Amino acid sequence: MNKKRLCCFIVLNIFVILTMFSSEIKATDIQDVSLSYNEKNQPYISVKMVGEASTMTIQFLNQVALDLETTKLKNPDVIITDQENQRTVDFQINNTVKEVRLFFNPQTVESGEIEIKQNNQVQTLKLVNKEPEKESSVESTTLEQKDSAEETGESSAVPKESEQLTESAVEVIDETELNTDMPETKDLYKQSQTVQELYEEDIKKEGWQSNEENNYLVKSISDNQRLSYGFANGSDIFLTDLFSTDAAGHKLSYRHNINTGSNRSVRSYYFQEESDYKELDDVKLQFVSKKGESIRGYGEFTVSNKVVVDVWTYHVLVKVTLTADAMGNVKKEVEYKRVDKPIIDLTPLKIGYSELTDTDLNGKDGVDVNYIGNKKGMYIESDPYKVMFHVLDKDGPNQWNAGPGRKFLVWATTPSDFFSKPWGIWTTIHGAENVEGKPSELIKHYDDSAVGFRWNAETLKPKSSRTFSYKINLGEPKPPKLILEDIPSSVLNGEFFPTDISGTVVDEDSSKVALHYWVDEEKEGTSVNVDTASHQIQNVTIKKNEFNQYLTSKKLSTGKHTLYFVAQDEEDHSSKVVEKEFTIVKSGDKYIFDATLKNQSSFINAIHVGDKLHYKIFFENLKIANLAGRFINEIPVELQLDKDSVKATVDKQDIGKSLLISTDRIAINDLPLKKNQIFLLEFDVTVKDSGLNKMLVDVINESKFKNETIEVKQKSLGSEGKILDNPKPYIFLVHQKKRLLQVKVPT
Repeated sequence: MNKKRLCCFIVLNIFVILTMFSSEIKATDIQDVSLSYNEKNQPYISVKMVGEASTMTIQFLNQVALDLETTKLKNPDVIITDQENQRTVDFQINNTVKEVRLFFNPQTVESGEIEIKQNNQVQTLKLVNKEPEKESSVESTTLEQKDSAEETGESSAVPKESEQLTESAVEVIDETELNTDMPETKDLYKQSQTVQELYEEDIKKEGWQSNEENNYLVKSISDNQRLSYGFANGSDIFLTDLFSTDAAGHKLSYRHNINTGSNRSVRSYYFQEESDYKELDDVKLQFVSKKGESIRGYGEFTVSNKVVVDVWTYHVLVKVTLTADAMGNVKKEVEYKRVDKPIIDLTPLKIGYSELTDTDLNGKDGVDVNYIGNKKGMYIESDPYKVMFHVLDKDGPNQWNAGPGRKFLVWATTPSDFFSKPWGIWTTIHGAENVEGKPSELIKHYDDSAVGFRWNAETLKPKSSRTFSYKINLGEPKPPKLILEDIPSSVLNGEFFPTDISGTVVDEDSSKVALHYWVDEEKEGTSVNVDTASHQIQNVTIKKNEFNQYLTSKKLSTGKHTLYFVAQDEEDHSSKVVEKEFTIVKSGDKYIFDATLKNQSSFINAIHVGDKLHYKIFFENLKIANLAGRFINEIPVELQLDKDSVKATVDKQDIGKSLLISTDRIAINDLPLKKNQIFLLEFDVTVKDSGLNKMLVDVINESKFKNETIEVKQKSLGSEGKILDNPKPYIFLVHQKKRLLQVKVPT
């Protein structure tokens, strides 16, 4: 198009728009309107709301009869305030309603007429009854063909744009033609497709069926488990729901059952700039369809453009689809389709998507969020339940992470709490995906946990679509079971293990299991694959040469190290992590004296009053023929010893009768150790109230071994931070109108 033609085209459009808004549009004569048919072959028309109309009156002439029940069902935001024998009906219209669908008794519409009063304007419509088969053939014309006819100037059944804009103020949508919505000031050009057209296109061309009477599907995934999935709230298309029910009727959900208000447990956002998140909290669920094991919802929203003068808005249609499989996976797909039609796309729409879910598994609000491994995603677990979030898909998220479910007692978190903000030119937004997380490795623990996903902003051109997806697995977990034989407690630096590492693995429902292993907190591990028969124990072996080669590559220092082993099946369920400790010694070392500590209630760097701690004190005689001495373990006053938990062995032989135990001390007056023998002491303690706010470095458990020639000491619990208060029962705030309610959830 040359400059002269372009200028003429722009001037013509401006003239059309000015004409549209220049004066009040007067009513026209009787207008023919073609009836459309729903999936039940029931005739209906769609009446477009124009201006700020809050009421509408319809009088039914001749024999025309309105189907009140269906009309109420299909227009939930419209109130019928008065009716006179169904001949005259008054409607109260919410200002967010864009159109009203009127459904008729099929036997009464032949050559019938209705009179519509809106905004002091009167329009008489003659209902033209077309057979459904004929109507569907007309509607089969694709939008692309119609758009092509417009652009080439060829003859078409679609009215010219100037004719569309000079219709009566009471506008009726003819479903057999292109959308003739009268644009608002920010929408100067008609949409290429409406939500209803998108919905009907799926039904007529893709084999979907209407499912407006039920927003859920149910699928059996085992003899003991049924999966229910769908849409929880008609006012929020993104608030999808997924839960399972066992044979006894027990319900298992992975998120809080809050579906309305500011505390609802699923939140969705769009963004144009990196961290400029806008919540999608008012995208209504307008239609629902189903196909096989899939259920789909339809909606729409608008986005303001970023030019200096806000001339128009971007218009986006939304499809949200949930699809289940036999393994208990439900794939969630969110599809954006841009349908605004600017003359020239001077400022292309660049848009991204993010979704946060406040987890609650088996009534447990705060859970560990762990890596599935191999960058496949993450999972939450509360024994015996487990929910996995798989992200490896061509439309999967660019970032994913764990985050806080609530801040300041209400859900005030945003995607910025889950995904780091870039600083400088060398960093990018990231979450947990930037770490090569190993199977079952902890991502984060929150007293109130949540998971988040984020897809980078990309350009969305007119008529183009983009899909965002991930999978949720709520199936019954059947993880493999791994048992490994003991390994040497000490090895010489550079020589490592003289024999293979052996063990067994069994899995109920997988034929292949991968055995992963790594040392200490190394970012990279390695793995071996094992072929297994269902329900059968399979031997596993890690060859010493391969194993020692891996350890050599890590350039480990002398001292204590920990090996981690985990088996993972084809469904990505992982066994419990098996830990094996060993110490690298120098050729001249005579003994090893070491201690380890585990917090059985929380984490070692987050110790609370009431936490239960488990100590291991390890002493190995490497070279002395006969070593004997006195052993003493001093327990700090901030810790309460559980005397029944104390166990002592020499080379796994119980020597508990030799122990002298008091509230603050464990001692052995005569501890003999031959060459290569190992003494191991284990016991549990509980953090007392007197330990509150004490620094961990000051709460020291000290072990001593002493005789005439040597005296060695070993201290433990030296760590950063301080002892915290025990977490209280969860309290959150709920806003209801202008009152602030405090709700306490019982423990």
